[in-house]
Amino acid sequence: MSTSLLYHTQCIRNYQYESSEYGDSEVIWNIRRKSFCCDKCGYPGASISVSGERLIKGEKIGNKHFFLRVPVHRIYCSECKNITTEQLPFLSSLKAKISTVAMDMSKTYISWVEENLPNAQKVFDHFHLIKLMNDKLDKIRRRTVKELDEEQKALLKNQRFLFLRNVEDLEADAKQLLDNLRKVFKELGDASMMKEALRSIYHMAGNNFQAETAFKNWCSIARQTEIKELIDMAKTIENNLEGITAYWKTNALSNAGMEGFNNKVRWLIRQPYGFRDKDYFILKIYNLPNTKIEAAI
Repeated sequence: MSTSLLYHTQCIRNYQYESSEYGDSEVIWNIRRKSFCCDKCGYPGASISVSGERLIKGEKIGNKHFFLRVPVHRIYCSECKNITTEQLPFLSSLKAKISTVAMDMSKTYISWVEENLPNAQKVFDHFHLIKLMNDKLDKIRRRTVKELDEEQKALLKNQRFLFLRNVEDLEADAKQLLDNLRKVFKELGDASMMKEALRSIYHMAGNNFQAETAFKNWCSIARQTEIKELIDMAKTIENNLEGITAYWKTNALSNAGMEGFNNKVRWLIRQPYGFRDKDYFILKIYNLPNTKIEAAI
């Protein structure tokens, strides 16, 4: 009966239900593949050995979270001498349900998504784009300081965050100081205003078509400044424009939730100065939503 439920509730075929474990808020089913054959030649008499275990979150059952514990095997074929690690075929159907991925513009993330989720829409998180712009701005500030004499350097001393903070968050005297420094140091001033112009696109554009036009205009102005860092930023935006403007197609989707959860995991690791038991650590991660850690973070 449970094997039938495995198919009708989770759409998983060719796996045998073995046992269940019940907790206050979750159910874990232990399942095992019914039969094995060589992935390369199809020989049905392949030898197997357990190489690991996967704990996979499935669709909820009632009000309980549902997990599948599945042993993963190494498969050796005596016919063609092929050795492979078992692939879990039902995971591909889960991947097919993923239509959108929010991420930063890391080449590693991009290549993984393109390889594993080729049909998913990539959405580049706007916070990461602004952070990248802030990095460019800070690079210009450091370069500018190196080119100044001691008297001019004193004007920019301890003013790093004056340029990096959002202008609307500055006090009136800080805004006045920023305006004065922008006039004295032209490249730095231009870059600072370009940063704010980039931020304003997210507030002003009403849809992806307006956003695309605004970004292209921003890139054109950035090139006209002839500032290397801004030109590099323009190239980055142009190369990733589809994923950047997808923000407007997906109702302002971001990966802020994931970043927040990652911070919780880091907090969890700090509490006992690390975990020696991997399985226990994984269980603690699953329990994080029920853990009050606001004050600790």
